[in-house]
Amino acid sequence: MTAVVPKSGLRKKSILIVEDNYNVQTLLAELARTLGFDVTTAASRREATRVIDLQAFDIAIVDMRLVESDTRNRDGIAILKYLRDKNEGTKSIFLTGYGEFSDAIEAAYEVKAFYVMEKGPQMEEKYRSTLLKAANTEPQDKYKSSVSIWSGTDDPVQWGTRMSAVLKPSGGIQVLNDLLDELAKTLHPLFRRATDNGLQKTDDASLIAGLYWSRGVGGPVIVAISREQLPSPIPISNQWPKELRPIDPPLYEASKKNLSAAIIKCDGVDNTEFDVACTYLE
Repeated sequence: MTAVVPKSGLRKKSILIVEDNYNVQTLLAELARTLGFDVTTAASRREATRVIDLQAFDIAIVDMRLVESDTRNRDGIAILKYLRDKNEGTKSIFLTGYGEFSDAIEAAYEVKAFYVMEKGPQMEEKYRSTLLKAANTEPQDKYKSSVSIWSGTDDPVQWGTRMSAVLKPSGGIQVLNDLLDELAKTLHPLFRRATDNGLQKTDDASLIAGLYWSRGVGGPVIVAISREQLPSPIPISNQWPKELRPIDPPLYEASKKNLSAAIIKCDGVDNTEFDVACTYLE
């Protein structure tokens, strides 16, 4: 039986495969899917940086040379530097052709790659074992307390007291925080807009909700938490963009004791809405 990688919070672990050879890209993508990854592919430096700007990845496997006809091409190194500078815990695997291994080792040290692998007819089993090892090695301190992002600019203690009163969770505010931390593992890294102040009470007395850009999911999301059954549709705040369109059904759902939570992915808003005051989870 094929081993399956563990989930990251409530979602599948994500992998970005950057390879210009269609046959090799397809093979790597199919193998990653059989292991349980959510797979994104790119064939060029431009494509790769575009998707990296939208989404964070648990693992990236990148070919060092992305223009086969150019022996001096090193676009893969530039991509891994771009990932490294995001500082989001992505484990990078450097893929290299025959005769380029020594160059790749030197470059991998510079970009702090997780592993260097040479392409060849016997690479499939090595590829599987390397992905499983990477997927089961969590970067230190990737997930920290979620309270600051959820409370926005409010004092976290006062916010916690208010939210506890709104939702009346069994076990108090700690149950709410545990649930938020579970959601944060799916959403991380997480941005909020300058005009929004974290999770706020809605017109529904038992519901709090907030709008964020999730790089973990790769798009805008509404986070909603209720002490009762979550309403459908989720109420839209007048602080949010009018173009926002929630997608039904929810992307993820979770619960802790008597609290229910949902992550609703949305259309109609791009990440530029969140560039003014991006706030990393901390």
